[in-house]
Amino acid sequence: MEVEEKKLKVLEAAGKLILKYGIKSMTMDDIARELGISKKTLYQYVADKNDLIKQVIEMDMQMDHEQICAVVEKKLNAIDESFEIFKSIVKNIEDVPPNILYDLKKYHPEAYALQRNFMWTFSKKCVEENLAKGVNEGYYRQDINIPVISTNYILMVVNIFENSEAFGKDMHPVKIYREIFLYHIHAIASNKGRKYLSDNYASMNFNQ
Repeated sequence: MEVEEKKLKVLEAAGKLILKYGIKSMTMDDIARELGISKKTLYQYVADKNDLIKQVIEMDMQMDHEQICAVVEKKLNAIDESFEIFKSIVKNIEDVPPNILYDLKKYHPEAYALQRNFMWTFSKKCVEENLAKGVNEGYYRQDINIPVISTNYILMVVNIFENSEAFGKDMHPVKIYREIFLYHIHAIASNKGRKYLSDNYASMNFNQ
């Protein structure tokens, strides 16, 4: 097995452990033991825990980038594209601890900065492009302010993970994200868009 392939498998496994046990509590000893490798082997791929977290975040961002681009390449209408991206993101955050961005910010600021930059560059650009597409197609209101709406949407999504305690300890991030997404899509929909939503997404069955 090539070195890069081994490293990828280590990062994938470490990422799952971090999601399961949390960023703060997992030590390099814990990760090496859970992966069934020596700490010396682990340090062949990462310099320290900060580097491990950073590389896991970079790997996740690359996966998100590829998944969203794959949806965009389908050339769906703006509403269908929004729902497909929504479903893709839901799959990625189903197991994410509510406080993960808070822990990143507090204990691993470099990884946190990478994640925030991704949200405010790539993710915001995707929202802006979807908004422009929807306006052009007539599914979104003609009078929406794209920079304001895209910024507000990103702020709402980031807030799910940075201030999760405000939603209550029993409220899963997926449920919060679902409500924010529906709030967003209905707020920007034109009459044509609302009819399309009613005809195609009335049941809101996101598991299809």
